[in-house]
Amino acid sequence: MPRYVYRCDTCDFVFDISHSMSVELERHHCEQCEEEQEVSKIPSAFYSFNQKGSKGKVVKNFISEAKEKLKEQRGEALEREYVGTNNTSDS
Repeated sequence: MPRYVYRCDTCDFVFDISHSMSVELERHHCEQCEEEQEVSKIPSAFYSFNQKGSKGKVVKNFISEAKEKLKEQRGEALEREYVGTNNTSDS
């Protein structure tokens, strides 16, 4: 889940929270005030951590293997459909 940075509107305490992108917080428990307060989302820059290693290769391999399996399954399905239409037309 993405992390968002918020500021308490009462005491200006800054904290971050993980929640889904569809959630919009208006109130949250402030650790500084020790009670539920109105909060404001602070815009933050997006960053991506790119670590050279095998993680990207694993994902790419999985995707290419999945694509190959889908091609095989599609071919089998088309073949069954073709065989099925030929059997019904001979009757």
